[in-house]
Amino acid sequence: MENYILSYYQKIKDGSEIVGRWIEILYELIVNGFEKKLFYYNAKKAHHAIDWIEEHCFHVEGDLAPGNLKLELWQKAMLSCIFGIVDESGKRVFREVFLLIGRKNGKSLLGSALENYIFRNGGYGTRVYNIAPKLTQADIIYLNTWSMIQLDPDQIERKETIEEQR
Repeated sequence: MENYILSYYQKIKDGSEIVGRWIEILYELIVNGFEKKLFYYNAKKAHHAIDWIEEHCFHVEGDLAPGNLKLELWQKAMLSCIFGIVDESGKRVFREVFLLIGRKNGKSLLGSALENYIFRNGGYGTRVYNIAPKLTQADIIYLNTWSMIQLDPDQIERKETIEEQR
């Protein structure tokens, strides 16, 4: 399985991906952490999140709707950092995440996909919060997540099964 963190870092270093200074420093710290065995990469956990999002999350507006999401390398690397970096006992290292993404880079869609994945795979009692300067901004992610759930074939099948049982 591909390690998207190392792939993205290599592209940053060879200049084929242009990123800000802080992103380059962040990925350098992560790669150094792997080398020093401060934490480990669990490809199975990382790929579960990436594959699940690409299979169960959808564009909910625009020309690409209702097609599946196709994550870019930076998104796969970021998800690999969140879900694939673990300590020696196999627990995720990053349990709280703050994402700062520029305008018109799909942050609402990505936030909705993350919320959908965490909510539906996190287990009983999982809490997900949308925080934004205005309620309408937080509501966009919630409504996108709700729309993604309604488009998911697994959810449609569950709903039909429940209706048949009635």
